[in-house]
This record gives sequence, C-alpha cells and structure tokens, in this order.
Amino acid sequence: ALNRKNALFAGSDGGGEHWAIIASLIETCKLNSVDPQTYIADVLTRIVNLHPNSQIDELMPWAYADQKQMLSKRRFDPTFHRVRKAASLIS
Repeated sequence: ALNRKNALFAGSDGGGEHWAIIASLIETCKLNSVDPQTYIADVLTRIVNLHPNSQIDELMPWAYADQKQMLSKRRFDPTFHRVRKAASLIS
C-alpha cells in the first residue's frame, strides 16, 4: 500500500509507468537475492561500456545472481586457482 501512495507523486502517466518499471526491477532483484543498488549500478556501467545487445539476457536479475554465485565459487575453489596458475606458466 505504501508504494501506491508514493506512486501518486510520479507527476504524470509516463512517470507512473517508469516508477512501475523501476519498482518491478527492484522487487525482482530482491526475489533473486541481489542487492538492487549494486545491481542497477553494475548494469548501467555495463550498458555505458557497450555491453553487446546479443547478450542482453546476462543483465537480467536472475542471470546476474547466477553470475555472481559462479564468480564467488571460483574465488574460493582451489582447483580454479591451480588451473589458472598452470595456464599462466604455459603462456
């Protein structure tokens, strides 16, 4: 109910639609255990840095959560670091 009261101050129909999109995105982040502020900042940075349109699915909150989980596993997986070190010795 609080969101509906706040949405009254969107200023216009277009503003209300934008408000709904952002609110939906934030709630989707929360449902996928992703910090909304970090997610939006990272996605905007990727878009500014010309993220390929063909890989737009990678920017969705559920894919973002999977990517972050995979990265955290790599950081703590000792086999990942051994393979990486071996690859650097070969190069």
